[in-house]
Amino acid sequence: MLEGYSREQRLIHWTVAGLVVAQILIGISLAKLLQSSPENADELSRMLGLHGGTGTLLFVLMAWRLSLRRRLGVPPPPEGTPEDVSTLARLNHLTFYVLLLAMPIVGWLAASASGQQLSVFGLVHLPALIGKNQDVAAALTRMHVASGYLLICLIGLHLMGVVYHTYMRRDGLLRRMTG
Repeated sequence: MLEGYSREQRLIHWTVAGLVVAQILIGISLAKLLQSSPENADELSRMLGLHGGTGTLLFVLMAWRLSLRRRLGVPPPPEGTPEDVSTLARLNHLTFYVLLLAMPIVGWLAASASGQQLSVFGLVHLPALIGKNQDVAAALTRMHVASGYLLICLIGLHLMGVVYHTYMRRDGLLRRMTG
């Protein structure tokens, strides 16, 4: 039986975690820039490029992580974990995968609809997925932002689960992801 995650799975987990935190901070900066005056156009363009590139990288890493999960599996919950806690953890992880794979696509669609050229760190320019339409861009942007808030809530629940297993149950769950 699998007792912990593979080295590759752990590396991707912590890389994704760091990139998600960075992406949230970039997103907050973008929101502030979008509300500011037009003289910030260069900074806005740079931040959009960083956000789009990081989102693309997250998509690739999450696809890789999903393939590893399907190939290698995941360890079972620690012995004695209540079924409702295990169910919540599985649902939280499933939603992480859905969001972290869908959000970059929604962001790309939003950029396309707003007429923005999306690039991956300025190295590769991605084609527009849909034509320019400000109403569609606004709706997709709201969806992208709402997904970001949901992601923050899920991270909070995930961390609460880590605290629960580490300090209340003391069942060694965290060791599975730290080696």
